[in-house]
Amino acid sequence: MIFCNHRYWYYLRKDDTTNSKNIQNTFLNNRNDFRKPLIKLNLIDNFLFSTFMENPEYSRELVKLIIKRATGRTLENFTIESQKMFNGIDTDRHGICLDVLIKEKSSFDNTKEVYNIEPNTYYDANIARRNRYYNSLTDSKLLFSGKDYDTLPELITIWILSYDPFGDNRMVYSVKNLVTENPSIGYNDGVTTLFLNTKGKIGGSEELANLLRFFSETNEDTAVDSDLRDIQRIVDTIKGDSKVGDKYMGMRSEIYYEKKISFTEGKAEGISEGEEMAKIEIAKRLKDLGVDHSIIEQAIANGTE
Repeated sequence: MIFCNHRYWYYLRKDDTTNSKNIQNTFLNNRNDFRKPLIKLNLIDNFLFSTFMENPEYSRELVKLIIKRATGRTLENFTIESQKMFNGIDTDRHGICLDVLIKEKSSFDNTKEVYNIEPNTYYDANIARRNRYYNSLTDSKLLFSGKDYDTLPELITIWILSYDPFGDNRMVYSVKNLVTENPSIGYNDGVTTLFLNTKGKIGGSEELANLLRFFSETNEDTAVDSDLRDIQRIVDTIKGDSKVGDKYMGMRSEIYYEKKISFTEGKAEGISEGEEMAKIEIAKRLKDLGVDHSIIEQAIANGTE
């Protein structure tokens, strides 16, 4: 199983000159998922969702349910790619890893709609710009050389968030581009983003509310309809799989040791930085007292021996 968060491990290496601060922050936040035992994970947690999506049979049922309740559309002829990685346009450009990418085919076997589903358990103040980048990089992979722009499929990105991204207490925030001077003018670039807030109270259907609650609290009590009970049975199967348990424990161990190493290195760097700050402060005070520059240099040098 390819696991995007596990991939971020390698971006934390000191010798990685193309290190991305955003990827570091994503890893550091999402690795908090591993503080929970496997049995306590919810579908919104990255590991459980990714594991669910790795199974072709399981993933189809969950994907259809999410898209049906979020958009009202019923998927029929579609393919699923989990943990889909897109490289940046160059080696020094930020790449992305999509949790799940769904392509629905038309009757002519052309891709007519593309869905990207992204559960997210940590607060991201830059979620709108992150979404912009995800959409643009995804789009860049959908138009082949020699093809006209009208062949670009509809792109629908669905974020499932454990927090309210815009503070309006809405269950659904639907975002499309428009002409600001006159919103009634038709401007259809084929891109739609849905931010689903698991804590939202305004708007949305009862079925969507049930799904979002189930995502944030995945258990028998929140599986309140037949579709959710079917998903809960699959979740129970996944959590009871010894191979999944071994994989999860292995990741927890690696993150524990990475955290331990990072703490040790950070402590050493902090001590060194503190010593440098102390030298600067001493030099300033001696200078204020009128001490000769050469004497100050000698005093600082002696203090480091």
